[in-house]
Amino acid sequence: MKFYKEFIGCLSLWCVLASTSAEPSICYYCTTDADGTACNSPLDESGIRVQYCGNSTVTTDVGTAKEIASTSTTQGTYVCTTSTYTSNLNNFVTIRECQSRQIEGVDICSYLSGADITNMYSRDFSCQTCDSDLCNNDNSRATVHFSTVAFIGIALVKLFV
Repeated sequence: MKFYKEFIGCLSLWCVLASTSAEPSICYYCTTDADGTACNSPLDESGIRVQYCGNSTVTTDVGTAKEIASTSTTQGTYVCTTSTYTSNLNNFVTIRECQSRQIEGVDICSYLSGADITNMYSRDFSCQTCDSDLCNNDNSRATVHFSTVAFIGIALVKLFV
């Protein structure tokens, strides 16, 4: 019986950790400058382009993007992002795209929020990331931080052991 509880606990922990290591192959790709309000929340998916993360190919055909993505690997380095800010001209801007997970050793949202260009020409900057295909719409959950996952995993192991 003890082995069974340990096995279930380890399996639960593995499932929790595995769910956080996903990586997108394709993300929604739009800006309010190019796509108008369709890019804002709520996202109008009908005319929005998608971007293949491996080589930044952009297409309006989700099927084509999924086909490209199925034949390649992006090797753990990308996230889908949704960034919003108000420009100095008081325009609300939304940008959805595939980005490198980190730039210069810093996660992409921290990097963008600290960039001089962001601070010089905008205010109210917000950035979210997610780790699965086409997750940067308004229906996806935000990125779960590792500490939360570790806490849940430890709780599951203690529950079953």
